[in-house]
Amino acid sequence: MNTLVFNILLMHTFKNISIVLSEQHEPMKINKQTFKNLLAFIDQFPHYFIGSNADIPLVGGSILSHNHYQTGRHTFPMDKARELDRFSLVQFPSVEASILKWPMSVIRLKSADKNELIEAATFIMDGWNRYSDETVQIKAFSNNGERHHTITPIARYRNGLYELDVVLRDNQTSNEYPDGIFHPHQDVQHIQERKHRVNRSNGHSNPSWQIEGRATTCQSLFIR
Repeated sequence: MNTLVFNILLMHTFKNISIVLSEQHEPMKINKQTFKNLLAFIDQFPHYFIGSNADIPLVGGSILSHNHYQTGRHTFPMDKARELDRFSLVQFPSVEASILKWPMSVIRLKSADKNELIEAATFIMDGWNRYSDETVQIKAFSNNGERHHTITPIARYRNGLYELDVVLRDNQTSNEYPDGIFHPHQDVQHIQERKHRVNRSNGHSNPSWQIEGRATTCQSLFIR
């Protein structure tokens, strides 16, 4: 692992918003080392969350040319999402797994065993990266071999356990949905256009600039 540099940003998006940069110039890459890096950071800053933007176009929403993570002290809506469909991973008995009640496909993994959690997250990631089901327009690779799948991983420490939220991403487009098949479609983009980044995946949004001028219309609808 090369050295990571921790920088606090002078922004007010949320408390202590910061970026962790690879000291070595290298492209964004989500792999097993990513989970190791995120949880190593959590060991030093257990009161922070940390996550990585995706490493492929469209769902990345970040600078793909340089490896970096986003972090800060904030509780996002997804942190509070209800855990549904709890299940076990036989190969990783110490890991609790569940699917979140959330508008994106998210698997939450929890364990006191950091190393086993890393192995479980890698297993989920590798499985998703090669998974296809064309009956619901899910394709891991295009006909020319272009990869369509990746994840957005988000780590935290809570109630004595390490947590990793693994957000499944697919960057396919179509003639009907040129912005992305699994992207907010045009009929809702006036509310939220992007759902690429760690913060957006977590449920953070500041849509006031997008809906400015619509408040009167909304008010008239509510009072009818």
